[in-house]
Amino acid sequence: MIQKTPDEIELMARAGSVLAEVHEVLAEAAAPGVTTPELDALAAEIAAEAGPGSSPPAPRRP
Repeated sequence: MIQKTPDEIELMARAGSVLAEVHEVLAEAAAPGVTTPELDALAAEIAAEAGPGSSPPAPRRP
């Protein structure tokens, strides 16, 4: 196991906080009639507001 630096741990904690926010918002937004692309867009918006470092969007499925 590679030991993490304090900066790496801070980045991991921030990422975890952003992920928790995404989960909370999506749980509230998920309802009959709300599409997966709408939820994807909402998650992407939250990630963009969190700043640089989010993953690139996944490729579209057929």
